[in-house]
Amino acid sequence: MLVKKGRLLLTWPLEEWVRAMFAAPGVVTAAITPAIALNAAQLPGSPPRDPADRILIATAAAYGAAILTRDKAMLHYAKATGHVRCVAC
Repeated sequence: MLVKKGRLLLTWPLEEWVRAMFAAPGVVTAAITPAIALNAAQLPGSPPRDPADRILIATAAAYGAAILTRDKAMLHYAKATGHVRCVAC
């Protein structure tokens, strides 16, 4: 969506970029388990209202991963609660 809206500019075609990113060392895909879905609905503090953001937060917390984002709500939540690591980009 960000590419289509012109908010993200890529130097490669989107399909090629996605394939390259998923093939990069250290990149893993994460399954959304029932526990992650439940945790997304029960995040501590005042989590972002966007359901997709809540799923990302719960998934990152479950896998011990950091979220690389510009989303102010996610960055604020991470700083306020320490529940998940978010890195501003």
